[in-house]
Amino acid sequence: MKSSKTIAGLAALAFLVAPMASAGSVEINTKPVSLAGLDLNSKAGAEIALNRIESAAKDVCEYDDTRWLRAWRNEASACVETAIAKAVYDRGHKGLTAHYKATHKNG
Repeated sequence: MKSSKTIAGLAALAFLVAPMASAGSVEINTKPVSLAGLDLNSKAGAEIALNRIESAAKDVCEYDDTRWLRAWRNEASACVETAIAKAVYDRGHKGLTAHYKATHKNG
């Protein structure tokens, strides 16, 4: 779908992350994700898009399961899942949403 490719080429997805701990303030980190050139109606295109979204979510949530204590790892994992879901649903593309629902237990 040409319009989807054009829109995807111009759009960047922002990720909402869990509040960072600091005296009552909320910090929201974002990272743009390019979906340019991807056919989100195809399984392969949706999978590539979701992989890019997951990678960006891990970056903004500072997720690294090899160095975190269990409590922090659980919080970061929840942050990642929330960020992925928000990015997918905010995009509003049927193919991407269907692939997300098929591959994520909370989808």
